[in-house]
Amino acid sequence: DFFHLFFGKSFQYVLTQGLGVVLLYRFLRGKAYLSNRTSVEVNFHLTVLPQAVLAINQALRHSQGRSTRARTGWFVAVIAVMVARPLSAAEPPARPPPINVEDEEFRYGVSVVFETVPSAGDVCPARAAAPCILGGGGGVAVWIGYRSRSPWFIGGAYEFSRQDSSNLLRLPILQQLRADARYYFDQGNRLTFYLTGSAGAAAYGSEWGIDTGGVVAGLGAGLEFEAGGLAVLGLAVLYRPLLLRRWTDGAGQLRADRYLGFGIAHLVALELIFEVRDPVTRW
Repeated sequence: DFFHLFFGKSFQYVLTQGLGVVLLYRFLRGKAYLSNRTSVEVNFHLTVLPQAVLAINQALRHSQGRSTRARTGWFVAVIAVMVARPLSAAEPPARPPPINVEDEEFRYGVSVVFETVPSAGDVCPARAAAPCILGGGGGVAVWIGYRSRSPWFIGGAYEFSRQDSSNLLRLPILQQLRADARYYFDQGNRLTFYLTGSAGAAAYGSEWGIDTGGVVAGLGAGLEFEAGGLAVLGLAVLYRPLLLRRWTDGAGQLRADRYLGFGIAHLVALELIFEVRDPVTRW
């Protein structure tokens, strides 16, 4: 044992006989030298380090007949294993539960929308004598929807935006009535990424009138941040193809006359979102 290496005497001669200290027989064998003393040390070592007993016994057997330096090396190695094992056995901290899926809820929202038109396509044909009647603009969207405990959100939205018509319309308004859907990727954080898609009807004209109408769709992605309480802030970017029916504007220019009397324009929308969560009460 350790004392025998340096002093030529074992534990039982130095401590038990000289100082009356309770020791285990040959270190972790499980028996106390003094029968009238407590044996707490036995349970402590065997509970905390159950697998270190075999390693120490093997180290002591192989160390017989070796030099003092070799035995000291075995002792240091065993202590390193005893210290490192509890650290490696520590369990990683549990991930917090997702914030957004605790309850079913209704959502009401409003957003500021910026509609850009990278390509007006058939609405503004290249051979047209008149300037383009559909340019970028901005507006407001309002919606209501339902979020279940699943990652899905289903809702409906109405949006109106004032577009740039190159002064061909007095007050050019693009109106959209859409069904919206989102798929959330919850990670248990306040900031959540989602994919979104939409489809619905669209109308375009001057001063809330309808000069032409058609179909609008959308596909994009967004980020949602839970600001606290029931408030939610968000940002989304969407690509929206706009299919409009053929019409002739006030300047006599024929518009959107390509695919069976329809034409396609390509829009990109940026939405700044504010929502309010309304958890559904369970009976």
